[in-house]
Amino acid sequence: GRVTYEKLPYGDDYGIANADSTGKFETMMLSKNQYSFIVRAEGFVIYRETLSFKENTNGDSSSIQKDFFLSPGGVGHVIRIKNLYFEQSTSDIPKSALQELNDIVEMLNENAEMVIQLEGHTDFRGNPKLNYQLSEERVEAIRDYIYDKGIDKRRVKVKAFGGSMPLSKEDSEEAKKTNRRVEIRVLEI
Repeated sequence: GRVTYEKLPYGDDYGIANADSTGKFETMMLSKNQYSFIVRAEGFVIYRETLSFKENTNGDSSSIQKDFFLSPGGVGHVIRIKNLYFEQSTSDIPKSALQELNDIVEMLNENAEMVIQLEGHTDFRGNPKLNYQLSEERVEAIRDYIYDKGIDKRRVKVKAFGGSMPLSKEDSEEAKKTNRRVEIRVLEI
């Protein structure tokens, strides 16, 4: 696998580190700065994280160990898009999800045989028929976004579940928000 990084906010320090056979890598960072990391490994979902590095008390350079936990992208694996939260009764893709959707497109480009299924879910409250229709509209919106990025239509399938598979049955706004989601299931690789 490989790790790319750049200093925020201007990208004026950047690089690529290649992991060894055990997944370990080493690289140098400028202290007192924030960096964005992108971790790629064959068979895994692309992972992003932002980290801050600070000098120790005597001002000398120091060593920091950080573990990145990747999700396997094998057949049957379900990928949840962390920043994809739909507003109630809408299928508009929030801007906060676009980077992760672009990562999915990149994963499909890097794995030419991969076929995925977009699975749409709503909150379980309300009219079941309307919920099913809404979940269908949401997966179709995500599918069309992926199509527009040049991915072959035969590689992206859709399935709507309405409110039949909630992650939470609590009545809180946070629970409802979590239930309004699209998940990605890997069908072939």
